[in-house]
Amino acid sequence: GLLHTSSTHFASSNHRLSRYVLTESEANPLKESLRSHTDWTLTTPIPLSATSGLHLWKPHSKQWVAPEALVTGLPLPRTRYVVVLAGKWIELLTKQRVLACVHRVVTQTSQEPRLSAPFFLRPKEFVFESLSGQFNDPEQASDDMSTEEAIARIHSM
Repeated sequence: GLLHTSSTHFASSNHRLSRYVLTESEANPLKESLRSHTDWTLTTPIPLSATSGLHLWKPHSKQWVAPEALVTGLPLPRTRYVVVLAGKWIELLTKQRVLACVHRVVTQTSQEPRLSAPFFLRPKEFVFESLSGQFNDPEQASDDMSTEEAIARIHSM
């Protein structure tokens, strides 16, 4: 099947190290360093940073949430936690049952530079060309297909 072919790599992923910093000369003490967006990935795991700044959009309550603040007071340092963001490919594959996570980075002049190390899990184009017929054909897949059936269908390709 598609996922078992050792000569075929189905992911085109990269791991990036980002540094977000504001200079003292900038007038606004709080700035959106990375504008709100979604990632064209399956998922984007991001280790939490020692310096806060990652914000996730909660569409139902229409507010931004800072995951670094959510782990404050837990037994491990927050740099030991990872947040996993759903990407646009998951949104497309699940017919919007799982929405891509809108997120941004906000930086303050008074804080240390924020380091982030996101891992972008991106499929190669041929993977979705192979899968598109499986999920768009009403004879092949229904809204009632279980996760196990969907995985089995992918593995049999």
